Amino acid sequence: MLERAAATGRTWVRRGCTSEELMRYYRDVQGFGLVRTVRSDQTVTHLLARRVAGTGAAD
Repeated sequence: MLERAAATGRTWVRRGCTSEELMRYYRDVQGFGLVRTVRSDQTVTHLLARRVAGTGAAD
């Protein structure tokens, strides 16, 4: 996913998930930052983002 984003000129990749464990994996292993958590009556959604490597950020 990150390679494709870089190849198409994107600078950021965003993800959303409803699993606490998956959110921790994206955050702790893949380097995504938790942007916010949205809670509704039945669902908790975690929104994450990370800058694509090689786009001028501190890689």
